[in-house]
Amino acid sequence: QKCPKAHGEEELGQPRQPLAKKRGRDGEDVGLTAKRLKSNEDTAEYEEWRDERLDLGVDPEGLNAQSLELWYAQICLICSTPISGLSNWPIHANGSKHMSRYLALGGAKLKDDKHRPDPQLQDAQPIPIQMSMYVQKQLGL
Repeated sequence: QKCPKAHGEEELGQPRQPLAKKRGRDGEDVGLTAKRLKSNEDTAEYEEWRDERLDLGVDPEGLNAQSLELWYAQICLICSTPISGLSNWPIHANGSKHMSRYLALGGAKLKDDKHRPDPQLQDAQPIPIQMSMYVQKQLGL
């Protein structure tokens, strides 16, 4: 018996076979080895971002190691690793691996021609909650 939702291509009751290959960001099929190499490509891209945005060797004492200037596009530019979410940045930035990498680079600061907006949005106006269509209809709006 054929499954009508699968356009008759799969048998009912048969488990689906997992895909043998994964797709990379560009949609190309990649195996596990290629996926690891892609990670190295990502690291190289993050290091380019670091070189474009940061001056290195300017803080050998490590005073600026936890600065948000080092976090760009949810990537730690010192460690070249993803750090998702603002709340995770302090956890990462206070870690020993981050600090040792920061000191190995001689410290860093944002280049003068770059701007880092403050990600703390506490003063931002909240988005007003829209009434549901049901409530609007009940109020005659």
